[in-house]
Amino acid sequence: MLKKILMTIAVCVVCMVPAKANNKSFLLISGNHVTEHVNANKRVVLASLTKMMTIDIVLGELQSGHIHRTDMVTISRHASSMPKSHLGLRAGSKISVNDAIKAVTVHSSNDIAVALAEFISGSEDEFVKRMNLAALSYGMMNTTYFNASGLPGLHQNTSTDCDLVRLYEHMQSYDLKDFGLEEWHYRGETYGNTNHLMSVKSHHMDFSKTGYIDASGYNLVASGLHQGVRYIVVITGCGSSAERDQIVSRKLHKLSRLS
Repeated sequence: MLKKILMTIAVCVVCMVPAKANNKSFLLISGNHVTEHVNANKRVVLASLTKMMTIDIVLGELQSGHIHRTDMVTISRHASSMPKSHLGLRAGSKISVNDAIKAVTVHSSNDIAVALAEFISGSEDEFVKRMNLAALSYGMMNTTYFNASGLPGLHQNTSTDCDLVRLYEHMQSYDLKDFGLEEWHYRGETYGNTNHLMSVKSHHMDFSKTGYIDASGYNLVASGLHQGVRYIVVITGCGSSAERDQIVSRKLHKLSRLS
């Protein structure tokens, strides 16, 4: 499947619609076919889509046995200083790797993404080096990371829709159930998934990651299984989460009718 997807990505790059005035990018893949694409190889600001790579590395460490879901992650002063979306844990407090992953995948917690980076590599800077090496090894040649959360800074994390599909395909070797949760319960609080389309049963979504900062607009990478065929959708640059949801829903309903 991976080779087929990469072949279709190569085709989509060749026939891609020029960027020009359109700030949005969109890529929809169904099975091994690129169904629709606009600006799919244009560099975009990732925002919290960054956290896909952060968790990819965490899941790799779990699979290798270097860390375990019961391990406790200590929140550093640096991690606790991250702005919303965050879990808001104080410096010195602890959270299990299992809960930390869910905090990132469901609530998109910036503080916990940084805490996981520090837990694995000792510092966020060292973890970012690993993120960039991983991107190169996955064939994500148009992707650059500067932090583990996607928060804005002096430099922005950037990628393309095509590269994000490459990352998603690499992640297929892991258990991705935490990306498919509609909500997560922690310390008496319920955190809903930042992608409201997860609750739309007709979309059959089992993977989702959202992102937003001013420089990126509203972004989404999502996947699901419809009539035995897996689809992957990537959209970036929307003016609101409502616009993003409307576009994705319309495309998926169209895909359903064509099936």
